[in-house]
Amino acid sequence: MFNNKPLKALLIITLCFIILMPEVYAFRYSTLRPGNEGLDIKNMQSALYFLNFPISVDGKYGPQTEQAVISFQMANRLKADGLAGNQTLSMLYSLAPQFDTRFLSAGSVISKPVSTNTSANINNSQNTAPNTECTYSTYSSAPYVGLGKYRKGDESNNVRLLQQRLNELGYDAGRADAVFGRKTHNALKEFQKQAGLKQDGIAGQESFDSLFAHDAPRASIVTAAPEASETAIIPTEKPVETVNTPAQQTENNVSTQTAVSIAKVDTPNRGSLNLRPAPKKRGKISTIPNGTLLSVLSKENTWCRVNYNGIIGYVMTEFLNFNTSKSNINTSTIAPEINKQDIATEQPTSSIQNPDTLDISTVSRPGDKGDDVSILQARLLELGYSLVASGIYDDGTKSAVMEFQRINGLVTDGIAGANTKSALYSATAQKAGEVPISYTTLKLDQKSEAIGAMNRRLKELGYNVNTSDSFDIKTHQAVTSFQIINGLNATGSADPAMQRLLYSENARAYDASYSGLSESAGRGEKPSTSSIKLLHWYKDIKPSLGTRQMLTIYHPGSGISFKLRTYSLGEHADSEPLTLSDTQLMNRAFGPPSWNANGVYVKLPNGTWTIAAMHNRPHLSGSIPDNGFDGHLCVHFLRDMEETKRVSPNYGVTNQNVIRKLWKSISGEELDY
Repeated sequence: MFNNKPLKALLIITLCFIILMPEVYAFRYSTLRPGNEGLDIKNMQSALYFLNFPISVDGKYGPQTEQAVISFQMANRLKADGLAGNQTLSMLYSLAPQFDTRFLSAGSVISKPVSTNTSANINNSQNTAPNTECTYSTYSSAPYVGLGKYRKGDESNNVRLLQQRLNELGYDAGRADAVFGRKTHNALKEFQKQAGLKQDGIAGQESFDSLFAHDAPRASIVTAAPEASETAIIPTEKPVETVNTPAQQTENNVSTQTAVSIAKVDTPNRGSLNLRPAPKKRGKISTIPNGTLLSVLSKENTWCRVNYNGIIGYVMTEFLNFNTSKSNINTSTIAPEINKQDIATEQPTSSIQNPDTLDISTVSRPGDKGDDVSILQARLLELGYSLVASGIYDDGTKSAVMEFQRINGLVTDGIAGANTKSALYSATAQKAGEVPISYTTLKLDQKSEAIGAMNRRLKELGYNVNTSDSFDIKTHQAVTSFQIINGLNATGSADPAMQRLLYSENARAYDASYSGLSESAGRGEKPSTSSIKLLHWYKDIKPSLGTRQMLTIYHPGSGISFKLRTYSLGEHADSEPLTLSDTQLMNRAFGPPSWNANGVYVKLPNGTWTIAAMHNRPHLSGSIPDNGFDGHLCVHFLRDMEETKRVSPNYGVTNQNVIRKLWKSISGEELDY
């Protein structure tokens, strides 16, 4: 039948290759769908969580998981049906291979700490690694082949994978933010040194192979006083008086450092004094009322290290009064150094309210370390939860977070994500031992009796809502206003902490005089029309635009500018307002949130101005928890009209018409494509 011998030989070789191909290359993922439960669901959720899609890793394919799958499908131009089939899972695991079901089921990698009570499918034999470790084996088909080569300045999910593994091995790569920065570069070089590799700070295949080998070398442990890691950011003035005794831990997991003196908080306006995690470090771990007597552990010219209700932190020396004799002090007024007798009775008198300087968008999980973890631990201690404030997210911290989540009506996964941190740093955070909150988070576009009750309570307090069972735009705006007026994180969704305050006697009514913005806010970013370029989305913009990059938006109709951060890129740029102020400025420019397409000028990350069209209606998911938006919006750039009509004949065409109209108004040119 075949007379062409070369072709016949080629077909035979091809057939042999297919027959002999490893099973992994012929693998097809089974479709996962709502209602499913188990390890496959947990692996998929872990991958989505890793890629910054809001989701709880609980092994149950519920509404939240379905929505995250839809968001992922939309971001990757897949059929958005909420079913995780072969195409969706193949794309997902190509972006987050460390969670690939194929390899996890074969025992190659478990990239998150595994608790022995979370899944019946995990082998809990004596050979299982401790819960704080990630378990790796020498499975030859480990999913780390062909990850590419990465160096300083690169941004990729594989860089995040690199950072996570370096941190797990004890090399301080900094926050696992997918950006290959200086700390990642230095951590990789140190690992390469320990592994006997070329110390070039470039993550190639050889480095990945060594990192994920079962015998990958761990970082050398250096014993030092706690202050040693902070010396780099302590002011340059020579210390006047210091004490370098390492903190000892009691059997009750609290610090028992010895004070060198006593001082009284003395602020000029009699206001509270911020307790900071480190000198010059933005953010606060507590506030100390004026007049409080503190135990001072070390004294510098500019900063003092103090113990306030068992929380170790730094305050500015100029706001402390040392002219106090211990013999004349009523020791009952001193903020105590917690000891065994104090634990049952002493609770901190302050809480972290309005944490506008804290980055609560950063996810903290077991194995992490640094200032974010220190602040988290300090706040948990302040609320009475038991742990060791070591700056390392260990088993004790995970247990404390899980207990906090349980009591505060959150998903109990032991990971401090945006929702957990928002509740933790709020004024209504439940303390250890209090009755658990039974509320569940209510979000935009949901409908329930609980939303109806919330709307009626908001109306009672003077907020502009419809008293229906729908969480519509009016409810979204009212919830955001309530959160701002009541000193909560402005998430735009009604979490348990917000609802608890809403139904309490302490809930503040609507205040029409409140304004978070000045009249002049958002002015001054207007570009000259001659500097605006006509750029094509697929040809000019998308190839060089990444996620989590900054866009400056100028609205010519109002003269207001604000900032967005890109969220995911597909047919347009899914983005979200960077801060609460940016959301407020956008709504001031466009009016109440709606799907109306507005023509705008956009400054890209490289500084170039171009034109686009966008709306201000939040929908689906977002990644910034405190911007008062609770979702993302769509920024449409110039595309060919024929292609747009084929792919998005309605709303896509509407935005392209707005873009063309805006371009004609500034250039006189009418586009014919």
